[in-house]
Amino acid sequence: MSVIQTAGLPERQPGHTWGAEIVRQRACDESVAGFERAYGLTFYAAILALVLGTLLPGWPFAWAGRRAADAPASAAH
Repeated sequence: MSVIQTAGLPERQPGHTWGAEIVRQRACDESVAGFERAYGLTFYAAILALVLGTLLPGWPFAWAGRRAADAPASAAH
């Protein structure tokens, strides 16, 4: 008699059923995988927001405001 081993499941012991145990293990695995994907996505979104935030006017240098950009070039000297 041979024992069939399937995708990551333990060997079946005589008189032992997998039923709820397999369902519970699969649910836990899928839940962890979902959290990994979700937190990975938010991590990259946070890094992107940090990079874009550093490009905003006024940081790290002083921002002269909108009126300075509208001033004639001769008045800027």
